[in-house]
Amino acid sequence: MYKWTICDPTNEKVIQKGAISKEDILVTFEAYPWGSELKKFTDNPLETVHYNPSIEFIDTLNKRGITFSAVPEDNGFIFYVFYMRPELVKKWFGFVERLEPKHVTDLLDNSFESSKNLLNMFLEHKFDD
Repeated sequence: MYKWTICDPTNEKVIQKGAISKEDILVTFEAYPWGSELKKFTDNPLETVHYNPSIEFIDTLNKRGITFSAVPEDNGFIFYVFYMRPELVKKWFGFVERLEPKHVTDLLDNSFESSKNLLNMFLEHKFDD
């Protein structure tokens, strides 16, 4: 089971959308109104913009999540992708290790197609490969 949230550029609160099935995630990502949401981001006064348009999916069983944030570029947009997962983090020159439950890795400058590929990897649990 998964849950999802969105960030509307002109709404200061993250919008909790609730549960979503694995089968509906890719369709939801593809159908999301990225263009009109980016228009809110670029056409409104800076002081009324709180976020880039974003969508996040979290696997409620393994607590891993993936976030796509649209960023304007030239005549279109690209995605910044953030992958959240547990990660063993080393500190103090590798002498101390601890499990960080919400470690985030970012992948910048992704096209719509490469973002869909990353989403499929997430859904197939192949993101750590």
